[in-house]
Amino acid sequence: MQLYRHILLFTLLFATCFGAQSLDGTDITGIESIVQAVEQPDERWRKEAEDRIREHRKANIKLHIVHGGKPVTNATVRIKLTRHAFRFGGIVSARSMTYGQGSLSANEYRQHFLDFGFNTAGFNNGLKYKLRKGNETLIPELLDWFEKNRIPVRGHCLIWPGRDHMSKEMTALVEECQSDPSKKNRRKLEALCEEQIETWAPKWNVFEWDVINETRGNFHVAELLGEEIYTDWFRLARRHAVQRNAGLYLNENRVVSDPEPEVLSKKFRLYIEAVKKLLKEKAPISGLGMQSRFHAMTPAETIFDRLEELAEFDLPIAATEFEIGDPVGGDLNKAVMTERVMTVYFSHPLVNGIYAWTLMGLDNVEDSGRGVFETDGHPTLCGKVWLYLMKSHWITDEQLSTDEKGSISLRGFLGEYEITIEHNGRTKTFPLTLDKNLRQTIRL
Repeated sequence: MQLYRHILLFTLLFATCFGAQSLDGTDITGIESIVQAVEQPDERWRKEAEDRIREHRKANIKLHIVHGGKPVTNATVRIKLTRHAFRFGGIVSARSMTYGQGSLSANEYRQHFLDFGFNTAGFNNGLKYKLRKGNETLIPELLDWFEKNRIPVRGHCLIWPGRDHMSKEMTALVEECQSDPSKKNRRKLEALCEEQIETWAPKWNVFEWDVINETRGNFHVAELLGEEIYTDWFRLARRHAVQRNAGLYLNENRVVSDPEPEVLSKKFRLYIEAVKKLLKEKAPISGLGMQSRFHAMTPAETIFDRLEELAEFDLPIAATEFEIGDPVGGDLNKAVMTERVMTVYFSHPLVNGIYAWTLMGLDNVEDSGRGVFETDGHPTLCGKVWLYLMKSHWITDEQLSTDEKGSISLRGFLGEYEITIEHNGRTKTFPLTLDKNLRQTIRL
């Protein structure tokens, strides 16, 4: 309760004195009830999630400070997390990043991406093959910008095999095959699909691909060529991806986020069957893409149980298109669901990232109410929850004093750190990466 009051007091003071909304995770105006629930957990699911977070998202740090071979006592050591190991990603509009959006210029839009603290990125439409002619010329400069800012980019997607989502050439061939499913026509369609992956995968240096998007509802090619073609596409992706070990995902909607109340819904079972078939055929699938677009107030227990069902595959899980839809009802309910989903996902050891699909409402006309920041750059309530969790709640920033042995120890979130040691006028600052329990001796 004391921490909650301190955060709230700071927020009110900041807003009063400066009249501006912060992106450092301390602006909780409008989400006070959510912060209180997080800071004073009484629900069983939340306590269990916090236990898992401590187990899977943290590790022990023990530093031993010496000078001239002797331990340095009473040295001040600041241990500050500067970059999470977990992927808190933002999916951007290539056009917004190039031309600006709303009242933000392109530079302001990019700066907001950085200020929000996203450590990974992707494009909502920029790397879809069907839309290549409208976006292809914009992507190289943007990928260079992301690389300069140390932000890895994921690719969405190599192939989306439904009639409404394919290139004109592929759509025409599908229709031709449906009229005349001769061996010649089917081979032409197969060759065109292969050519698309062989051309598109080596063109973009991304660290993972959604190889296939939404096979459950986009089966027009598979109806003609057989579902075995999916395995072939994964093999082609592995062969032609720029990064040799790029993650290869099967991306699907309404799996974990299915509004049906039962854990093993029909949509969920169909996805499970698709993954099992790929694995049986030894397809090089290396990750499960859960779009995670929630349209109902789904219980935390249901979300976790579904993640546990997916755990049988022991594959990384990514929330590739995370957002909360309007049917949830009202901005506060959306914020409640944002915290619920993020907390459960962050707590599960197989989930490696959450990607905010819509940064600004205008990036996607159909998703106008789902952004994490407004057209003027201010965070929405969902955006405030995102910032609070990532930068205020799930953060390690502590100042400690070395003991009589010259040591300090704590348990911190996995990621990159800046360590600053001060003693008797001497200061030493150095980087540290925490990816497992760590013991290290530092000479001052």
